[in-house]
Amino acid sequence: MIHRGNRLLSRRRALLAGGAAVVAGAALGLRGCGRSEAPVDEQGRVRLRFATDWRAQAEQGGFYQALATGAYEKRGLNVQIVQGGPGVNVPQLLASGAVELGMGSNSFIPMNLVAAGAPVKAVAAFFQKDPQVLIAHPDPALETIADLKGRPFLLADASINAFWVWLKAKYGFTDDQVRKYTFNLAPFLADERAVQQGYLTSEPYTIEQEAGFEPKVFLLADEGYPSYAAMVLA
Repeated sequence: MIHRGNRLLSRRRALLAGGAAVVAGAALGLRGCGRSEAPVDEQGRVRLRFATDWRAQAEQGGFYQALATGAYEKRGLNVQIVQGGPGVNVPQLLASGAVELGMGSNSFIPMNLVAAGAPVKAVAAFFQKDPQVLIAHPDPALETIADLKGRPFLLADASINAFWVWLKAKYGFTDDQVRKYTFNLAPFLADERAVQQGYLTSEPYTIEQEAGFEPKVFLLADEGYPSYAAMVLA
């Protein structure tokens, strides 16, 4: 499982290396969303505030590398990366105009924004395969996602309107299975029947290191989940 995660991470880094070029084209995306021209700073550079979907991490490395090496500046951009986190609502920041660009974690985000009438478009998708996973304790009875029916799911609020919608439609899961995910492993480790959301390259590794066992991991994309991830929204 870890080897698969490392391969996926290496591929992500290669994909994210093109981050500067995509952000450089975001001014066109802004115009496509009804903005006649992008804001500029006192030096005439296009000013773009880019909100990520979580705190700085490897999956976002290309965007930070472009900032550190001056790749944005070479393209006439003044880019400010606004770190996400549990209390940061990227769609809300985009819809209100608090940022010009935002990272969309999954395909449900732009669709929900369109449904709400927000003038937001996806202009790039870096992860063609969403690394979203479900994590369970080791159990020989768990062979597929369908075997998780009836178990408690630790989910973040943002996940309820995203991949949980797909899980309910595909597997018949119900909302009474949902428990609040607080971005803390303790509740999952304390309940052997619990199922927790995570990223393939993050939580499974952390669980192995902290709890000393290899969890059961289900990659939603392998089960037909069709979402993109790490999208740039304008």
